[in-house]
Amino acid sequence: MLDQIADFIGKVARPVAIIMTAFGAMWATVVIADKVENGMDGAAFAAAYFFGVGTLYVGKVVEVFRTNRNAADVEIARATGNSPGPQAVVAKNPPSDPVQTEETSP
Repeated sequence: MLDQIADFIGKVARPVAIIMTAFGAMWATVVIADKVENGMDGAAFAAAYFFGVGTLYVGKVVEVFRTNRNAADVEIARATGNSPGPQAVVAKNPPSDPVQTEETSP
């Protein structure tokens, strides 16, 4: 149950943060436009705020691109047979020296 809740929060947290930040940018733009007397002050604030929101969106795009590229690489490796096969098991004890267990211990 807790794993499902944690998975849900993990999937929802970033999109909600981006949407709330974008809403905050919109609200701050309206409030600053109403409060400032000099338009350059409001423009500087809006530019800085929207630069921050844009950075969040660019970060999300880069993350999705990398995730999709990694998934594509895995599928290509599966399709072409370039994935590493099963590895041979190496026995550490030769047959002449059996592994000690409770039954065979002296």
